[in-house]
Amino acid sequence: MKKITHFTVGVFSDLLFGSAAGQWLRPIMHKYFFAIHVILILSLIAAAAGLIPPYLTKLLIDEGIMAKNYDALLHWALVLFAIGFGSVLLGAVNSLVHLKFSAHMLGDVRRKMLFSILRVPPSQHHRHRMGELMTRLDSDCGEVQQFAFNALLSGVGSVFRLLGGAFMLFLLDWRLALIVILFTPLELIFVQWARPYTESYSENVREKRGKLSSFLAESLSGRSTLKALGAEAMRIKQLIPFQEDHISASLKQRQWQEFSNAVPTILNALNRSIILLIGGYWILSGRWEIGSLIAFLAYMGFLIGPIRTLIGLYHSQAKVKVAMKRIMEIADSEDLEDLSFSEGSQKNTASVSLSVKALTFSYESEARQILADFTLDLKGGEKALLKAPSGAGKTTFINLLAGNLALQSGKIETKPLDVNSMAANLRRRFVSIVPQVSYFFNGSIAENLRIGNELASEDDLIRVLETVCLYDWLVQDKQGLKTEISEHGVCLSGGQRQRLALARTLLCPMGILIMDESFSEIDNETSSRIMKNIDQDYSELSRIIIAHANSDILGPYDKIIELPPPSPDLERSRTCLGEQPNHLEKALVNAV
Repeated sequence: MKKITHFTVGVFSDLLFGSAAGQWLRPIMHKYFFAIHVILILSLIAAAAGLIPPYLTKLLIDEGIMAKNYDALLHWALVLFAIGFGSVLLGAVNSLVHLKFSAHMLGDVRRKMLFSILRVPPSQHHRHRMGELMTRLDSDCGEVQQFAFNALLSGVGSVFRLLGGAFMLFLLDWRLALIVILFTPLELIFVQWARPYTESYSENVREKRGKLSSFLAESLSGRSTLKALGAEAMRIKQLIPFQEDHISASLKQRQWQEFSNAVPTILNALNRSIILLIGGYWILSGRWEIGSLIAFLAYMGFLIGPIRTLIGLYHSQAKVKVAMKRIMEIADSEDLEDLSFSEGSQKNTASVSLSVKALTFSYESEARQILADFTLDLKGGEKALLKAPSGAGKTTFINLLAGNLALQSGKIETKPLDVNSMAANLRRRFVSIVPQVSYFFNGSIAENLRIGNELASEDDLIRVLETVCLYDWLVQDKQGLKTEISEHGVCLSGGQRQRLALARTLLCPMGILIMDESFSEIDNETSSRIMKNIDQDYSELSRIIIAHANSDILGPYDKIIELPPPSPDLERSRTCLGEQPNHLEKALVNAV
């Protein structure tokens, strides 16, 4: 049974979204497969109950009202009320169950999408703006989940009502039923023609919405800079084109929707008019009963409504494929459920040696190499100072160590634990980088510290805060570990943010600690004390320090690592300056 379920989910997801997207969604859809079937059964029961009232209405009119039989009128009226009351209760239960599981499924889709976004390598962060990511995380995920959850329900339910309505139409009069059915191919032909345009308009709206969201997100993130420059009005002025583009795209999409909805509506109205003319003539000539005509018109809704729903699903699939395409540009292939969130969340650190051999790297956008044949040996527990002029490749080197950049040439090895065999997230933990500027989240000091180690005890938190000389300040002037900090840590000074970032990293299990200008905003005396504490408490760690100024106060060092200065890059200069006369090129050469 389990294999059949997996197979069914796989076929269904691939059919709706394509192979790659279906595979990404498959674990989530499988999780809610049983819930979807429960809701489907409830929906089919409700659909079956909905087929009964029109026929009972026919009996009430023909056998009660037209026959002037009060007992029959009362009987069928009570039966109609009972079925209607039951349908209301069943609809309420179905709606609540649907909302519960649909909301949970949406949460899982967003959780998996956020996980994918967070796992994007730092070297690719520039490819997607913040607002664009928010649009994909919110709007696109919502549309994909809604379609994935409702497609089976709406599709099967519509087919059931379609077949049931067709049966009842033929039961009432097969000739009129044929007329109704003959109009169906016209709608299908129109929908097939309209689908590519629906997809195109949808993609355009999503693109404009993403750009608008990105502009708004960047405006909020940079509000301090805008205030400092007095540029609030200028930024609002720059917002206008983004709004106008989004409004224009939305209006074009709405105009197309109105047109694409109007054609089936007109065909439906024409169909009903023909049925009314023929049915009315039969009633006037005594060949048919008025209750039969009323019931027939009601059952037309059971036939036409489901067809419209299925057509709507076909249109929706075109829009959802656009949303799914945007998601799959970022989606991570690894299943979120297969990962352990506490994996590696222990207090221990590891003593490892680092060996770098013939490391060479170059960026596609630059016509020069950096780290050409760079070699390094660092024993476990050694402390090294990494010195190099600007542009020599310090940031590139530490990103290669952490796995944020892919190796092009050379080898990076660690012993006894091998970073090359680690998953990307564990490798970034193992080679921990403390940058000059770190991000902090809205919440308490304890919550921010535990982001890297959810199992850390209160004693662990106090220990690392004492290491970075921050605990006494928190106890005296604040509320200790319960002290609330705002987004970005704006309520803290630059030095306090750097010390808190160091403390957060020291809680993580690791083998190599890299401090990249991590003391630049801390005074010399405090920096020296903190570094002595780290050297004493974490002497088993391999430590690499990058410091442009006052590096002596962080010593002594076991090794000094020097990177060669950057090579001249005339091609890059041309790119920046444009095509220049020969005399300018000569001047550049002379300057070098």
